[in-house]
Amino acid sequence: PTINHSASTKHLVDQLEAAGVTWKAYVENATAGLCPTVDQLPLRTYNVPFLYFDDVVGNPPAADAKRCVQHVVPYTNLATDLAKKQVPRYAFIVPNACDDMHDDCMTGDPIKQGDDWLATAMPPILASKQYAEAGAVFIVWDFTSTGYVPLGFIALSPKALPGFAGQTMLTASSTLRSLQEIFGVGPLLGDAANATDVGELFSSFP
Repeated sequence: PTINHSASTKHLVDQLEAAGVTWKAYVENATAGLCPTVDQLPLRTYNVPFLYFDDVVGNPPAADAKRCVQHVVPYTNLATDLAKKQVPRYAFIVPNACDDMHDDCMTGDPIKQGDDWLATAMPPILASKQYAEAGAVFIVWDFTSTGYVPLGFIALSPKALPGFAGQTMLTASSTLRSLQEIFGVGPLLGDAANATDVGELFSSFP
C-alpha cells in the first residue's frame, strides 16, 4: 500500500459508509490500534484491499490512521463482536498467509491448513443470529496454481440453494457487483458494471 496506493474515493467502503452500512475487516495477525500497511508475516497486506486507499490509511500511510484503526481490526475481535451481536453488516475476513492456502509457514499441506482454519472459523459465524437472519457468507479464492480461472467460490446462506452448483461464468467483479446489489449502493464500480452477479445461487436475491 505504501507504493501501490490510490487517491480514489470511488470504492466500496466509501459507498457503504455513505449509505450508512457498517463495515470492518477482521485480519488475522493484525495488531489492535495499528493500521497494517506493511507486511508483518504471516500478515500480508495484499489480501486487505481497503489498505490501498488514501482516504482509509492516509497519504503517506499512518500507523495510527483513525479510519483504518477503527475498521481494520484483529481477527480475534470477530469472536467478541459475534458474542455481543455487534458484527457490522459487511465483514471482510482475512486469514493470514499460513491459513489462506499459500503455505507461507511451510506446513507442507496448504490445502489442509486452510481447511482446518475454516473448520474453526465457520461454526461460530453459522451459529450466529446475524447469519440466521438472512445473512450470507462468501468464501472466495483470488487465484489458483494455474492462474485466475477457474476460481473457487462458495456461498452459504439461509437463502442459498442447497447443494446447487452454478454454471454461469463469474469473476472477481461478480463478487463486487453482488455486494453492491446486496447493500444497495452504486454506481457499479469498475468491471462490476460488466459482470454477472451471484444471484443464481440463491432462492431470493438480493
